[in-house]
Amino acid sequence: VTGSSIMPQKRNPDLAEVTRARAAACQATAQAIVATATGQVSGYNRDLQWTKYHIMDAWRQIDQVPEAWRRIVEGLTIDRRAMRAACRVGFLEAAEVADYLSRITGRPFRQMHGVLGRAVERCDAEGQLTLGALNGAMVEAGVRCQLSLDEWDQIQDPTLRLAWRSHVGSPAPERVQESVGALLARLRSIQGSLKSWRRGHERAQSKMDRLVAQMIRPRNRK
Repeated sequence: VTGSSIMPQKRNPDLAEVTRARAAACQATAQAIVATATGQVSGYNRDLQWTKYHIMDAWRQIDQVPEAWRRIVEGLTIDRRAMRAACRVGFLEAAEVADYLSRITGRPFRQMHGVLGRAVERCDAEGQLTLGALNGAMVEAGVRCQLSLDEWDQIQDPTLRLAWRSHVGSPAPERVQESVGALLARLRSIQGSLKSWRRGHERAQSKMDRLVAQMIRPRNRK
């Protein structure tokens, strides 16, 4: 893991992010292979040798990914209560609060980010952001806005914070379910194709075995 660019105390899951990058690299490699084989004249052409380099590059990209993810998934235990509690300490909500303030005040995010920085300094010893510290920091910055207790309770609710991000590909629960459904449908399609390819391979292998057996069968001598 590495630190976040916007929240130094946060840790980003490098493996998941790098896997996405490697998947993109493999897509580019697949396109290179297709492009190399496109428009070839009849027979073998030496430029087809270059597809081997692309294939080896793709293999190097994904070689360790399945095993790494197998270990993660098999060893993963989700504790929802602990996750919710962790969202209230360590100032994990700071970036979301800054974004919320930017939207309701119309001020630039960078300014609200500075306000949050001062608020965090005020309550650093407590280990979590407080409403008093936040409102005090806004007064110091000349921001004519004071959050109510009801607003603060909503901001502190991680479920609501996720629901606010309701756009395609966002972490909002309904958007996540849509993504899961789409991925499962794609997985079933790929599994169906693999079964079809496997049956075709088995038929071809069986046919080749019969032909080889006929070729090496000794002839009966009179």
